[in-house]
Amino acid sequence: MNKKEAREAYDRIVENNISNRLKDYQDPDIPYEDAIIIKKSEWNNAGEMRIRMSSDGLCSVNKMQSICMEDADLLLEKYVLLRKGMFDCLKWPSYALSINTLRANRSFNERIDLTLADIQKFYEVIAKKDISFDLFQYIVNDSQLKLRYAYYNIMTFSWLKQFEEFENFINQNKLTEFIKMKDGKVVPWIAEKYENIFCKEYFDELCDRTISYKRNNGIAV
Repeated sequence: MNKKEAREAYDRIVENNISNRLKDYQDPDIPYEDAIIIKKSEWNNAGEMRIRMSSDGLCSVNKMQSICMEDADLLLEKYVLLRKGMFDCLKWPSYALSINTLRANRSFNERIDLTLADIQKFYEVIAKKDISFDLFQYIVNDSQLKLRYAYYNIMTFSWLKQFEEFENFINQNKLTEFIKMKDGKVVPWIAEKYENIFCKEYFDELCDRTISYKRNNGIAV
């Protein structure tokens, strides 16, 4: 499946989920094939690399349910906000131990603020370094990188590496609304006492930031 077909399938499934009020729920995130350009200075040969990608929700329906509780109307409202028209918002290489799957673990609890902070650390690690076996070994052994097993995958590494630095990654993927900066570092949106908890305070912030994202990218709110 190519990206255009995946986007059409995504929109169709999201609309079906909305029409069915999330009964018989279907996951709209379907893998598709895309391409990235590899520079000769990075690998032996320059050219195009085919890569399997997938869209990703800012949070799962289960997380929405945990906040909305038994309020079915509120749950549907939040699903529309966080999923409708959002195919291009989050996307990751779709392989075993992907960023998508690893950010659901207890270190992140699906929080995109913590995920982006870890990705910033990845760019700090690879900055001005040649691609080598030693670099990959350093990445996989660096306990500060919570997503290190995703970065160790050559496809995920190559996809991230094409942006060269974190600022480019954020700007080209239009994720500015989802980062909070302090002294040049990405920091959590909410008080440190919540650590990696997916709580109502975080969810409300996520919804507010999603509204800003949609408005700034011409997506109906």
